[in-house]
Amino acid sequence: MGSRNTARKPATLGSLHGKAEAIRFTCACGHAGETKLAALLVRNSWNTPLEGVAARARCSACGNRGVVAKPVFGDLLAAG
Repeated sequence: MGSRNTARKPATLGSLHGKAEAIRFTCACGHAGETKLAALLVRNSWNTPLEGVAARARCSACGNRGVVAKPVFGDLLAAG
């Protein structure tokens, strides 16, 4: 029997377009914030991996880099 490749391709901003409303960034210090996906697409390529965006993000509370980024889908988007 052959082995099946179960590795997933990393999510890109383009692959999330039309599915996620925003990206939620969470820092180890506990601070979190959301950025609309459309705003990220203006500054980044559609092929930009979500992990790459997270690696460059900086926490506005403590200044740390390397926050965790997760897509936020419409019904979970924080009011505001």
